[in-house]
Amino acid sequence: MKNLNSLFEGSASNIINSIIKAGGIILGEKFEGRRGYFTSDQENSARIASDLEKETGLKGFISTDELPKYGITEEDKDKIKEEFGCSEDDIVILVAGAEDKASRALEIIKENIK
Repeated sequence: MKNLNSLFEGSASNIINSIIKAGGIILGEKFEGRRGYFTSDQENSARIASDLEKETGLKGFISTDELPKYGITEEDKDKIKEEFGCSEDDIVILVAGAEDKASRALEIIKENIK
């Protein structure tokens, strides 16, 4: 689990910038060999997002599989994957918010990946 705030300095993403400006944190976690895991099973992704929203209040998560999107560019995606030393089969999951909530959200995601 890594704090990625400095990686997103100057990002074009309004979502990311507003969270950081409000004192939040962008946390990322690498999941090896999970490319396509969240994008191929939308029901599972929605269930996990719902679980973490109920427990943490955070609205969801972003997988590098779905980028570029949300103002996060292809260049940002490349920086994220480089930061974690990702192979082609790995993904990074991003969550954003208060540090304790973002950290717990990543734990919920880890608990739910089969």
